[in-house]
Amino acid sequence: KNALFMKEEMPGIHVPDSIVSMFHKDMTREEAQEVSKKICVDIANLTKEYGDGYYLMTPFNRVELVTSIIKAIRNEI
Repeated sequence: KNALFMKEEMPGIHVPDSIVSMFHKDMTREEAQEVSKKICVDIANLTKEYGDGYYLMTPFNRVELVTSIIKAIRNEI
């Protein structure tokens, strides 16, 4: 829902259909979080040469999701 909301309702934000299609309405929260984490790690790998860090925002202050994303990025980079 959040990817679709960002794609359709947030001016200046581009979310490709390929990203939106990775999610489906029957996913569990855990499945959706794993997909989200993979997307974040992939983006971090693609952009690591261009910046000094990342700014992560998750819906509803999901600190545990941010923590798992940071750990995954650190393991990849």
